[in-house]
Amino acid sequence: IITTKSPLKPVKSSPVRAQSNEIKDILVKHYNLHEVHSYIWCDVRKYKKLGIEVEENVKVLNIESSDNGTLRNSMIPTLLSAVSDNKDYSDSYGIFEIGRVAAGVKEDGTANERRRLGIVLFDKTISEKDLFFKAISMVNEIFLQIKHKAPALAKVAPSHTWQHPKNTAEILIDGKKVGVLCAMHPANRAKLDKTACAVCFEIDMNDFSSLDANAI
Repeated sequence: IITTKSPLKPVKSSPVRAQSNEIKDILVKHYNLHEVHSYIWCDVRKYKKLGIEVEENVKVLNIESSDNGTLRNSMIPTLLSAVSDNKDYSDSYGIFEIGRVAAGVKEDGTANERRRLGIVLFDKTISEKDLFFKAISMVNEIFLQIKHKAPALAKVAPSHTWQHPKNTAEILIDGKKVGVLCAMHPANRAKLDKTACAVCFEIDMNDFSSLDANAI
């Protein structure tokens, strides 16, 4: 038996990793959400089922399937695809993932990778308005528990076609955008499930971890 002589050291924690774990605890223990894991690239066929177009972004070179060649610029379409695959699991549930996206390219031409928290709430039992307010309370809980400050919401025009034309808002802290909260566009919602509603939000974990926390 050959054993290694190299020292085995624990992975160093970072603000992003530590606060990601805190968020996971809140979502699982307080809200009974389910964590999922996915790939960073877009799945064209699954997006198509929901009427979601793959937006122009960084592409993977020499990939076997051209259908999966574009990196995602948002966590939400991936999560909506997961909900679509499992919409009969329950009349009311939510999923989340803290994963990577490519927000375009940097000045040196490399992918601008960001870590994002993405959440989708799916419900057949309450109205879209009530689900939207449930999502807002979830956002508030995350910021209050970890940063000890409440975020503000500012209504904006959607930047993706799958976002609701009116019910889309930026999540702000001290005037700085750290995320987006929205309902689905009615056309995409109908393809997901005509009897249900879905509300989504996404938080940039790099920006979130850099925020100063208020003293308790």
